[in-house]
Amino acid sequence: MKKTNISVIGLGSMGLALAKTLLKSDSNISVWNRTLSKSQDLNNKGAHVCLSPIEALQCSEIIIVCLSNYEAWKNIIDSNQIDMDLSKKTIVQLTSGSIEEVTDHSDWVKKHNGNLLEGAIISFPTEIGTKDSSIILAGNNEVIENCKEIISLLFPIHTNLGDNLIGPTVLSRALVSGGLAGLIGMMNGVAICQKADISLDHFKDIYIGRINPMINQESRRIIEAIVAEDTKSTEASISAWGYGQEALLSISKTLDAKLDFQLALNSLFKQAVKAGLEDNDLSAMVKIFKMNKQSNE
Repeated sequence: MKKTNISVIGLGSMGLALAKTLLKSDSNISVWNRTLSKSQDLNNKGAHVCLSPIEALQCSEIIIVCLSNYEAWKNIIDSNQIDMDLSKKTIVQLTSGSIEEVTDHSDWVKKHNGNLLEGAIISFPTEIGTKDSSIILAGNNEVIENCKEIISLLFPIHTNLGDNLIGPTVLSRALVSGGLAGLIGMMNGVAICQKADISLDHFKDIYIGRINPMINQESRRIIEAIVAEDTKSTEASISAWGYGQEALLSISKTLDAKLDFQLALNSLFKQAVKAGLEDNDLSAMVKIFKMNKQSNE
């Protein structure tokens, strides 16, 4: 059987992890990076080092692009005047971007007769190729099927959003919203405890042993309530949560802690009360986030 030719463009932490994992496959792996020295270790392991992004595009049927942002990819295209026919080639775009950038890139690939898979990696570089490695993908189902062996090697867990090309960008950023806000909120709690000379061992034991399971359970319940459009049935109303947040804000002020996070939360609860949602379940807060800019003002 003919070996698959795969190029990886971009050898940051994630791109390097992708290339190293692909070298374990029965494929011909080519790599290109703006800084050539980053390719040396891969060259020693059997990868072909391309001297230009055009060479990387020319020598493979599957081109994986993993850069810091879409601006970097656009600069590569513009500075190298890439205007080549991409027929029978698939670009697997794993670079984070905006909705507009994803749409413009899709138009560019179509203009050059190529296939496109948009992806968002939901893993750390050290997890690539392991059972915990996951990705969100979108594109033509036939194209995804043709790349399935490679995708499965890199990401045993993959979610297919069909041909909704902006889907991976939106869903991955939405997931970051929940995860990042939770981690920042946790660190805010750590700082408050330190201000009051409370042992972080106590915080850690209770947070991991009790709070985390509660958050996981409550997250599932809230999403299900939103899906069912039942955001009124509740054990703890927005008003009750708001009183707790007001108390936390007061404690933060007394301890002279930075207030940015708590003030942002306080503003959201005030908006919910203004919208008449104070007696509703916390899940009704989704209505605040769905308001347009004019409504917020």
